Amino acid sequence: RLVVVKPATKKRPSIGKFEDAELDLERAKGLMDELSNESAYKYFLLPVNEVRDNAPFYYQRIKNPCDFSTIRQRLKQHEAGGEYYHSNNAFKRDLIQIVENAKLYNARNHHIFQCASKLENKVVKWFRKVGPEWRKEKLTKLGFPPAQQSGSSVKNKKIPKPKKAKRPSAWAPPPEKMVSSSHAEAIIKNLLANPL
Repeated sequence: RLVVVKPATKKRPSIGKFEDAELDLERAKGLMDELSNESAYKYFLLPVNEVRDNAPFYYQRIKNPCDFSTIRQRLKQHEAGGEYYHSNNAFKRDLIQIVENAKLYNARNHHIFQCASKLENKVVKWFRKVGPEWRKEKLTKLGFPPAQQSGSSVKNKKIPKPKKAKRPSAWAPPPEKMVSSSHAEAIIKNLLANPL
């Protein structure tokens, strides 16, 4: 009797999602530096001052104020051993809070609202980009080289989209419905002579 012994393969560990993981302080600081180069950054740098910023009743409408200086302060506290940002998601929540506050207080056509939308897009894209990078690093540290990380190589191959059939530049009836120009003229003359 022949016994087949399969070689042992390492089972890929479950490392969870980037958002749920402990705060990645270096990446968080990197995002803050990126955002500081954005033109909209200045509007969200400091806590809102109702007089200076011409924002009457701001704190009556906004119950959870947030700004970039507060986030930077919380990152420094985390670096010193504080636990305010227990996860990347807590950090993201503060960034999104800035956006939500700006959108709640300002009209849709106000430039602060539009700056907040741009900020939101940047943050969302950053988290989408960094999540897979973080996962790849974690798996590599655990001894899973990049080729093994994504499972079979078939998953990595891009499947080309089927090509769409080219549309004719102008509508044309099917050949069996076509009539000669003299026949078309006769139909038109008949319709004009005998309206419905």
